[in-house]
Amino acid sequence: MIDTEPSSVPEQINAILQQRGLLGKDIGIYRIVPRQPLTPGVAEGVLQSNAKQIERRVNGTKILARSYSYDLAGLISRLTLGALGPTLDLDIRDAQSEFWVPRVIRGLGITTADRSIKRWFNYLEIGFHVESAAWDRRAIWARVSIDLRRHFLQAVAAADKQGASISLDAATAPLDLLTVIPDRLAKVKDAIDGFTDLLDKHGSDAESTFHQYIAKHPVLLDVYGTAESKPRLEYPLGESPLGKRYVEPDFLIRYPGNRYKLIELERPSKRLATIKGEPRSGVTQAAWQIGEWKDYIQNHYELIRERYPGISSMPRTEVVISRSTAEQSGVSDVSRYLAMVRQQLNVDEVITYDLLLEQAREAYARLSGTL
Repeated sequence: MIDTEPSSVPEQINAILQQRGLLGKDIGIYRIVPRQPLTPGVAEGVLQSNAKQIERRVNGTKILARSYSYDLAGLISRLTLGALGPTLDLDIRDAQSEFWVPRVIRGLGITTADRSIKRWFNYLEIGFHVESAAWDRRAIWARVSIDLRRHFLQAVAAADKQGASISLDAATAPLDLLTVIPDRLAKVKDAIDGFTDLLDKHGSDAESTFHQYIAKHPVLLDVYGTAESKPRLEYPLGESPLGKRYVEPDFLIRYPGNRYKLIELERPSKRLATIKGEPRSGVTQAAWQIGEWKDYIQNHYELIRERYPGISSMPRTEVVISRSTAEQSGVSDVSRYLAMVRQQLNVDEVITYDLLLEQAREAYARLSGTL
């Protein structure tokens, strides 16, 4: 929050915070004050309207390039309402700095004190070089390798962390991030070993047994995302089609780029198919719950937009149920049967607990390969 001294936060906002017991507490909004008063153009984030623009589409992705007459520091200050540059020193590099070592801002929201102007940066990468040497086609392979390594290691390092980040990377940053991998590997291996033991010894227990374990070890679901257990999505009064107060996925996984996955767990002891080969009630019930979540997101996105920005573009969905053996699942070809269920029930992924473990082991192997 860009503020002044004394503060410009309106009294009505302070009154709301006071009423809810939040005034003076850490609510994830940090107040910063510029060293000097901001010009109106910077404070309001105004960008020139006559900027040159080129648009291209590559494999369905829209790429929009604009050219402004500001210098780099001036452009950044306007983009960030004066937060970066006039207020926080971003250490803008000069033409002699290393190639391909950008400043990267992730998950940062910026607002004025009166909340009249807001700007959100899910991902902002600031480069310092426009000369041809930095963009030579012969160096594409090297640049792609550096970028992918940086993003991969960052995703792994921050997988169970929340909040925004601003990198002040040195050229060695991808190597520095390697220091977090051994600890991450140890957590993944411990989680896999413990879950294997839990399935072998307590495979007939209630679903809550496995939910509690996974909630403590969310790397089992995905080492690259941040897991939230049982997020409650509340209906406005009287607007649930079934009279419910809320819907509640077992897990919600958040990925970089405002991508999400909703996961429903069923007991490992539940069989997949009836004698006739039709999906059992545990499978269809899980698919029905996923349908409820999708309906909620489509019709009440405005209620969860701040918590889960971008989730309205439809998250992926997954059901975890049963085991992979014919004796426990009730089918002879589990992989083929799961593919049929996915098509029939319109769920992105239906996997067994054994497949969940296999995915975790594959992720462990990939992480080991970064060392």
